[in-house]
Amino acid sequence: MKITYQDLTEEILKRTKFCLEFARSIRDISDAKLNHRPTDISWSALECIEHLNRYSEFYLPIFMKEIENKSGASKDYFSTGWLGKKFAESVKPLSEGASKMPTFKSKNPLHQELDPSVIDEFTTDLEAFLKSLNAGLDGVDLDKRVSTTLPIIKLKLGDAMRVYTFHNHRHIEQARKALESY
Repeated sequence: MKITYQDLTEEILKRTKFCLEFARSIRDISDAKLNHRPTDISWSALECIEHLNRYSEFYLPIFMKEIENKSGASKDYFSTGWLGKKFAESVKPLSEGASKMPTFKSKNPLHQELDPSVIDEFTTDLEAFLKSLNAGLDGVDLDKRVSTTLPIIKLKLGDAMRVYTFHNHRHIEQARKALESY
């Protein structure tokens, strides 16, 4: 699948801004509501956001380094890789047709005591990511292979950024549903 650099940037910006606005909007909600789980095995809104923080800790340093590096030639299109496209599609929000899936134990915050500071961490991370993205992806080598949280798998940078933003959007929708169930 071919995507213009402009369309890719706009999609990442749009989804990231959506997630950031949601996180800001829930900052002053009561701890009880933020920690409410729809079921014993479902995540609360704070658990959803903590899960995203654990992924941000890994991915954002990689993304920001590559965005700042701008080591690639300017291109008009990014071509997703087969595996990158498959991963991105699999972590889209459930409302966009993706399926439920298990998470890695190290990324699962279920039944941990969390406070609203996890929201602050998430908003700080997304603000930094947006600041980097606002410079645009022109000159960024989106075809460069980067590490993923799966040690043996590397994805193109553009695919990894799509996976990250789709995954964030997915769990922000899950957090919204947890709050609505309170």
